Amino acid sequence: MKHVFVPTLIAITLGEPALAFGKVEGMDCGYPVTESEQALCAEQGWMNARDELNTLVSDMRNKIHAIEMTREPEERSALRTFEEAQRNWLIDYRKTCETFANQVPSDEPQHALMKYGCLATQTKNRIEELKDSVETIDN
Repeated sequence: MKHVFVPTLIAITLGEPALAFGKVEGMDCGYPVTESEQALCAEQGWMNARDELNTLVSDMRNKIHAIEMTREPEERSALRTFEEAQRNWLIDYRKTCETFANQVPSDEPQHALMKYGCLATQTKNRIEELKDSVETIDN
């Protein structure tokens, strides 16, 4: 029962075809067969989302910094606030996904599948939140 539940749960959590993240070492992640392949593809999906998030955060820092440089020194708190919010988000998302993955023993492939699926989902959600913030900054 557990082997059927986990990939289905990840598919629902991701809101898209489960583990369709591209290729890992010549493997088609659109159709991973084994749980180990699914876990590798989930990890690759998280790494792709993480890279996109890192780029977005860097861009936002630069925009906020540029805006703050036009203000008086005592009015420059937006960048500090943004960085604190990002640090808090990182702590929460790691804890959330570890808790989620720890429903399964860490030596089973489902653990990695659940962990990386959760990390990818949380990261994609953060990207969408920050994109909304970028639109606000740009306007």
